[in-house]
Amino acid sequence: MFALLAVGLSDGDISLKTQSKFRTFKRRERRYLLNLLNQCPHLEEDVFRRKNTWKKLMFALHPGDYHDKFPEVVKAYNLLYNQESPSTFNSKLEKLLAEKNSQVLDLLKTRPGEFVRRLHQCLLNFAQEAVLAFKSIVPKLKLIQLLKIQRYLETVNYRLYRTIAPQGNWTKMQILRVDEARELDEELLKEILKAIAQEIKARVNQFAPIVNLEPQVEKVKLQTNDSELTPYGRGTIFPIPENVKFIRTASYWRSGATNYNIWYDNGWNFFSEDWTGLGSCCWTDVNFGQGAAVFSGDPTNSKDLEGNACQLIDLYLTELIAQNVRYAVWNILCFNHLCFNKAERVYAALQWGENPQTGNLFEPSRCQLSFPVKGDNLTKYIALIDLLKNELVYLDANLYGKVDSANQNLQSLSERMPAFCEYLETLPSVFDLFKHQDKPLSIVYSDQNWLLQNNEPAYVFRSENQYSQFTPFSLTKLLSL
Repeated sequence: MFALLAVGLSDGDISLKTQSKFRTFKRRERRYLLNLLNQCPHLEEDVFRRKNTWKKLMFALHPGDYHDKFPEVVKAYNLLYNQESPSTFNSKLEKLLAEKNSQVLDLLKTRPGEFVRRLHQCLLNFAQEAVLAFKSIVPKLKLIQLLKIQRYLETVNYRLYRTIAPQGNWTKMQILRVDEARELDEELLKEILKAIAQEIKARVNQFAPIVNLEPQVEKVKLQTNDSELTPYGRGTIFPIPENVKFIRTASYWRSGATNYNIWYDNGWNFFSEDWTGLGSCCWTDVNFGQGAAVFSGDPTNSKDLEGNACQLIDLYLTELIAQNVRYAVWNILCFNHLCFNKAERVYAALQWGENPQTGNLFEPSRCQLSFPVKGDNLTKYIALIDLLKNELVYLDANLYGKVDSANQNLQSLSERMPAFCEYLETLPSVFDLFKHQDKPLSIVYSDQNWLLQNNEPAYVFRSENQYSQFTPFSLTKLLSL
């Protein structure tokens, strides 16, 4: 965080993805920054994570001018330039884990977040001893950490894959097959889960000691990812009404005035029950399955003063099923290799209906998904449709993909999506948040078949009953605990 501050003060790249130059700091600025730096609890470790950045920063701060006043900074400075690696937390941790030395549990208790990440390995190596150590740090974890580890432990022995997104980057997603030797003892899991449940219940009791919990809210995933575009998280499920016969999707964009064309291509990929690729619908493949999915045509933005353009694709559900399609994956691709943030606006929208020939071409009020698409990435996988379950699943994933045509990604998605869908199952839901409580604060997916009255507090994911009278219950305060 300190490096980010110094880079920001120098008008550099705060993502630290590119090299930054530090400006010449005034003497009082140097003293202020050195004083902050001297108070950092893990300074030596932080310095050695980004040696080149810290060398440039230390050169700009001249800590030797204040040798006696900021000793911790001077110590880290000397280690850095003498190429002496400190005995860091991670080096001690790795050494003790490699030796299967149970002293590592005492070390991990000093950093509860790291204990969460290493819990699986500790349970394999130290069994009951690890359980007791972890139970002691459960009260120190944030509520969202408790929910994540609870869901992980509930599903870990039934997973086929380990899905890893390095530093949260899904473009570089790695998939590993689960080793049967990593299966955890069920009795140990029960003991930890019981301790976690008690802690979650105690936290939630502060706001909602008694709830009336509808099982359907298990479809609503908590917003635990990096997206702020929706009030729900990736993996949230939207049941498709029985009367829906077609689904219309759109990508809209405004590139600004330009004399050349820029595309943010709308596309769908189709798969069978076992995720075998069946085909695509996009600008290069305009008609899938003899009319089961139809591309609108290819618009241009260069003739519009503001650079506005859009693409529509219609899906016909009965016809897709006739083509043996089980899964359909929706994506938007940056054809010109200009990321979403390079446009003034990129927008994704989806609506469903009974008759494609009635109503306006696109009716925003009927959209089930509608939000801006942002970021420095070139792909956005927005949602998938499971035609067997008749439901839509929100993805919000920047998975790897080629941007020339959605059809070029058919094989890579066939390999990645089974593991990614399994990962979605491990994400905590609204149900997981409240399942340990007693009744009766109403927690429902939809109030269509519920009559909520007297403006009593209730959590309603989809408000669809005009006669319901309730005070919306916010999850924000709970998840900050």
